[in-house]
Amino acid sequence: MKTMLRLGRERSSLAIVDDQVGAPTPARLIADVTLHAWQVYRSRPELTGLYHLAPRGFLSWYDFAREIFRLARLDGLPLMFCDDQLPRLATKDYPTPAKRPSNSRLSVSRLENAFDILIDQVLQLIKDTALIPSTFTARAYIRNMHL
Repeated sequence: MKTMLRLGRERSSLAIVDDQVGAPTPARLIADVTLHAWQVYRSRPELTGLYHLAPRGFLSWYDFAREIFRLARLDGLPLMFCDDQLPRLATKDYPTPAKRPSNSRLSVSRLENAFDILIDQVLQLIKDTALIPSTFTARAYIRNMHL
């Protein structure tokens, strides 16, 4: 998010990849779910195994950038471009040293069922992170958590 905001302040035009989808995962979500899982695991050691962690839902990098810029504008942050100066870009037109998957969505149902949690949707987490980063309580990421 910080990189996109910096680029939005510095550039008058910005092309964003639109054919790769996933769910950006805030560090606070990872920390909170890890702590909760550890606490549950201490009384239920049979819960070992591999679990996927990501917000529910998905979006493209383009949709992610647009949401960041929309929230920035709502918060009064100045950006150097208008929405029509944010063209969509195909992965093939944006070469990088690292190959990126076109679909990096993960199912979190096993994690939610095992640890009795419900993880929020990606757009809600973006909004929560963008609007109140210094006062946000990580536990708000997870609904119905039993601590």
